[in-house]
Amino acid sequence: MPPKYVITDGVLTKWIGTETVIHVPQGVQSIGEGCFAGRRDIRCVVLPASVMEIQKDAFSCCSSLREMHFSLRLLAIRDGAFRGCEALESVSLPWSLRFLGWFAFADCISLKEVKLPSHLDDLGEGCFSGCRMLTDVRLPDSIERLGDAFSRCVSLQSVKLPLGLKVLGAGAFDGCASLDTIRLPNTVERIGSNAFRGCTSLRVVELSKRLEEIPDGAFANCTSLQEMILPRSVMAIGSLAFRGAVVRNMVFPPRLERLEDDAFAGARFQDWTLSRQILMTHGKRLGNISVQRLFVTDMGITELPGKMQAAGTRGFARAYRMRLRIPEPFRSDNLADIARRPFFVYDDPEVLSLIFQEHMLTLEQARQLVDIASKRQLTEVVARVLNYIQESFSEEERQEMNRKQLELD
Repeated sequence: MPPKYVITDGVLTKWIGTETVIHVPQGVQSIGEGCFAGRRDIRCVVLPASVMEIQKDAFSCCSSLREMHFSLRLLAIRDGAFRGCEALESVSLPWSLRFLGWFAFADCISLKEVKLPSHLDDLGEGCFSGCRMLTDVRLPDSIERLGDAFSRCVSLQSVKLPLGLKVLGAGAFDGCASLDTIRLPNTVERIGSNAFRGCTSLRVVELSKRLEEIPDGAFANCTSLQEMILPRSVMAIGSLAFRGAVVRNMVFPPRLERLEDDAFAGARFQDWTLSRQILMTHGKRLGNISVQRLFVTDMGITELPGKMQAAGTRGFARAYRMRLRIPEPFRSDNLADIARRPFFVYDDPEVLSLIFQEHMLTLEQARQLVDIASKRQLTEVVARVLNYIQESFSEEERQEMNRKQLELD
């Protein structure tokens, strides 16, 4: 009877048998590249204690494989070794394992449970990407860098990140639509682009205090964020970092050195807290966004000490050079409401000037505002609006306005 397998120098290179349950013979040290690839009849594989390596694509696309019993001396699972094993539901990797290759278990669409060894050194790119039934993962503290190992895991709800993690790579949790909470340990120094893009259920985010940049697309289309507090260490926000995001409360660090175009394109916020430095330096780059309430933390406003509030309206955020959507145009018939806004008693002439410039007050509107403010005894408002009239309109325009007023009287 011819042998069912071919072993060369300790490497199992070929399996010819038709069994659905396979017991690899003792003495085999490595499962060769593509040895069982595409075998649709295999349901269970038992590896002997002698196996220390599973090579590239060894069991890829074994669509009926449900059980995998690993060797307790296994050191490495190479790239794509179990990719596309659609029936595999649970994986318990041995404590001896040190290396897990790129896309090792990618697209195992029935995989619900993964147990990783505590001394795993390397988790390859895309290792569990597309495992759409996976709900919970605990990563060993030995991992210092995590790539896009869990992208497209649409059922993943919670992740325990390593306490010693330093780098979270590009697309790490891209498309994890069920992920609810993420807490980055304070060892994390960098996250990659699109790290949490499309995490539409993500509510709670705690960022590392060592993080220096929110990169391109990092939280794009995260539409359930309750609070996003950027630590003081953050000095840069990349392009489209929060594109299409919906955030209940956004708090910026005191300063930013770099803000890329359209970082907040199409985003919506309920509360925004940021500094005067960010408004004045980066306001034009904030993109087309929607904010309900704006707080500026270091602008000494008389009525609201230590902060500035655009009292429940989006309309005046444009005064700070931000291209926000305005729910209704500036009209003369809401001047009385405008006069009550706390920023009209603001002390900084530069910001007040921006208010007038952005809203393009006509001379008639400015005169109406003077009249309203006078009746309310808002002397500071009167003085500043008169100064605005003096600086913004020529003598001829003012005389023409007086002539029209006399004709009306």
